[in-house]
Amino acid sequence: MKFEIKDRWTGTIIFTADLDARYEIETHSIQLGAAIRAAVKAGANLADADLAGANLVGAYLADANLAGADLAGAKWRHGIVLKRTPIQLYNLDNGWRVTILDEHMEIGCELHSFDEWAAFTDKEIAAMDGRRALNFWRRWKPSLMALCEARKETATKQAPE
Repeated sequence: MKFEIKDRWTGTIIFTADLDARYEIETHSIQLGAAIRAAVKAGANLADADLAGANLVGAYLADANLAGADLAGAKWRHGIVLKRTPIQLYNLDNGWRVTILDEHMEIGCELHSFDEWAAFTDKEIAAMDGRRALNFWRRWKPSLMALCEARKETATKQAPE
């Protein structure tokens, strides 16, 4: 079956995925998630794509260009539903990708709430990946936690009253 990913502003087709017939009985969310995975695998540029509601569980998006993409309602791992496009940081020490979601931050494979990250002790951070993780966290914690706090503040300001 064919599934089209469209530009969120113009409605023009950005990428057409050839999905297996088994996807015909799936929800739009799962079809869109499969199409995104196919687009990323093909190296498609998904900037400004309408990806709202996509099921992204298991999708590897580290190299995907999602600038301006509408990801509202998309599902991250562990059932986390996105309200806004994540903030992604690359090229910090050790090559770990940092993704700041609405209320969670993922550093490498470690996904925790903002509050959990703020409360971790040096011993808990070191248990994640030894001295390498501890050095990274000591250097970047103030900046990353400031971004998390700003993310919380902007969510509060955008919430309907």
